[in-house]
Amino acid sequence: MNKHIAENNWGYRVKRLGHQREDEFCGDFGIDPPIKGQDKADAQFKNGQTVSLKRGSRLQLQSTSMTSSKMDIIDVGDLMKMCCYAVDRQIDIAPHMMNLCEALQDSSNRASFFRQVMFGSKDGAFVDFISFKEPNVSLWHLFAREDVVNCMANELQAFTSQARTYDQQDARKVILKGSISKVDDRMVNIIENEVRLRKRKPNFVSIANKQKLVPMLQCSIGNAQTIFEGEKARLIGYGNFSSIGLI
Repeated sequence: MNKHIAENNWGYRVKRLGHQREDEFCGDFGIDPPIKGQDKADAQFKNGQTVSLKRGSRLQLQSTSMTSSKMDIIDVGDLMKMCCYAVDRQIDIAPHMMNLCEALQDSSNRASFFRQVMFGSKDGAFVDFISFKEPNVSLWHLFAREDVVNCMANELQAFTSQARTYDQQDARKVILKGSISKVDDRMVNIIENEVRLRKRKPNFVSIANKQKLVPMLQCSIGNAQTIFEGEKARLIGYGNFSSIGLI
């Protein structure tokens, strides 16, 4: 299959699965229909707070074009743009990825990055929660925005990628690593940031490994509480936020 056709098909599949995920969440928990066409807010709880919904093993946290206005409201957006520019102009991306990595080695920059990339919409609004679905069962894990931001800023560290074979090059990605357990402190890849072509245009993409990200959040934030349990689905919240009025 032609590479660009494959990329377009991938984008269509992501969008279709996203709509299925939103319909399922709203139907299972008896809340208003999904919020269509929004950048980050997929659904709204009964008290008006919004949530971004994620499913699958590899989670696309963002895919932002180098010409998108969203780049202008991300603190490290100029560094992300330069990475895209390097791919667009077919020049060495490594120096630009290293500059981005250096910026994300600062915890306050990491906090802003996660808040803006994972929760921020183009209009500057932020969703209140993020929820992850378990595979094959209607079990959702719910986390408040600032709990996630603080956890990831404190627990993750930024590194550039290292070539593994002779035909690869260093610093093609910025990788955020962390430990997923208080017992095992080995650092593993949690989020990979890179530039990919979408419709022949460079996009800055952040992909998270859910099987590593969710356990890290559960372990670090803790305080699990069942918010809703019915015949069709279960919603578990973490942290100290109030669940009154959500459902």
